Amino acid sequence: MKKLKISKLILVLLPLALVAGCVTSKKMKNIAVLPDQGPVEIVLRPTVGQGDRTEYRSRTLTETFSNGEITRKISEGVDFIVDTKVTHVDSANGVGTYDLTTVSKEGNIDLSDFAMPELNETLQYVLTKDGRVVRAGDMPVGTIYYVPPVSLPKGEVSVGDSWSMKAEWISVKSGIPLRMEVVSILKNIRDCGAAGRCAEIELSGDVTIVGASKNVLSSNGKNDKDLLMRFRSDIQGQILLSLNKGSVLHSIIRSEESLFGVKDTVRIKSCMLTYVTEPKEEHVMAEKSAECDPLSDVLLF
Repeated sequence: MKKLKISKLILVLLPLALVAGCVTSKKMKNIAVLPDQGPVEIVLRPTVGQGDRTEYRSRTLTETFSNGEITRKISEGVDFIVDTKVTHVDSANGVGTYDLTTVSKEGNIDLSDFAMPELNETLQYVLTKDGRVVRAGDMPVGTIYYVPPVSLPKGEVSVGDSWSMKAEWISVKSGIPLRMEVVSILKNIRDCGAAGRCAEIELSGDVTIVGASKNVLSSNGKNDKDLLMRFRSDIQGQILLSLNKGSVLHSIIRSEESLFGVKDTVRIKSCMLTYVTEPKEEHVMAEKSAECDPLSDVLLF
């Protein structure tokens, strides 16, 4: 069966240095739930010169089954650090320009899978205050680089409110058109210490193949029984987002994808861990080190 590297594309839901984290609550500082705060506005609030450093950890476990028995197991991972700096703000139109530079990388996975620059390279993103991508360097429109980095609501929301986001793109490597649909819920407003108030947001959703009947895909475009595959994907996660800056201090994104063929089944479980380390007041982890286990279903809270 032809293997489709879709798991890394799903984890791009939070690709920028605006996002952070995936660890258990045991490694979190005391982030207390605040009393009812009333409606809040959750938007990006960039200022020129503002910057941060974010550590990313991605782990993926791919298992292949034949006749119900596992025949192959592959573990992949990559760690990298990205510095982000706001270089321009158009306040009248609510648009910010962000320069992202990868300063460290351990692992052989292409960072383009996450819509991020490679080691020692810089990629410039232009984003609206509601997270839409206006420009992503010289990358073509309609690719993974134009998927919003974070799902933000339209207007003010209160605890318990939900909102949805839909995004479509074409995989550069496979040419397959994909659609992601995510529903987010504001679960709590929390006290993040020196970073101010934070929004705790829970998200869930899936990725489907655009135009595929019941998500059925043939790897050669023909109705070939040996190549016909069904694709299923589920996403789950939590984020902790600063209401002062609109940046995500801590988050966890997990996904599980399955490719069902006539003879084989491929199951892919992934975890994306990122967390802000600088400035120090936005580092909400009790410990610097943390692991991202694709087999775990633990969220932040």
